[in-house]
Amino acid sequence: MNSKDLCLIEYLDEIQKAGITGLKVEGRNKSIYYLGVVTHTYRQALKLPLRHSERKQRISELKKELETLNYRGYTTGFALGKAKKGEIFPARQPIRNYNFVAVVRPLPKRHSDTFPHHSGLPRIENNWNFIEVRNQIKVGDTIEVITPDKVTREKVLGILNESGKELNVVNPGKINQMAYLKLRATYPEMSLVRKKT
Repeated sequence: MNSKDLCLIEYLDEIQKAGITGLKVEGRNKSIYYLGVVTHTYRQALKLPLRHSERKQRISELKKELETLNYRGYTTGFALGKAKKGEIFPARQPIRNYNFVAVVRPLPKRHSDTFPHHSGLPRIENNWNFIEVRNQIKVGDTIEVITPDKVTREKVLGILNESGKELNVVNPGKINQMAYLKLRATYPEMSLVRKKT
């Protein structure tokens, strides 16, 4: 029997009022993308004042952010009493609305002044992000970059391989496949990148 995934974001006010001061994110066998999105989303929810007039609407928006993950449907499980009918069921396929496509990595030291030195390409300040490729990315793709503070929608303006050769598409292909993405901004190391399926 597979269960739906536990999600209590809509009940954080009751959890806080009960005096609970710590939450555990179940992270075994989960990707860094999953952990990053969950911690980002719950952090945003916990920052909301309990008596804020728009709290309910904002929590609803944050729950939609959790639905960008690969998940099996959400439940409150036994946290609020007995599990409801339909919350535990035989085999089910996960729901996937987004693909995790990249992680922003630190710029290699050999490219610290210009990127790359020999190619005459623009300086790195011109919004080139060095990434570890996890799924296919194409020039023109609409992507979302997740940082600890926000999710930013971007368009892929250009792709270069590690040698500075222009590409229209990059695939993971090998372990630690790296590339450069031209975006409207430069993002911090460990930012996560996703796109709609």
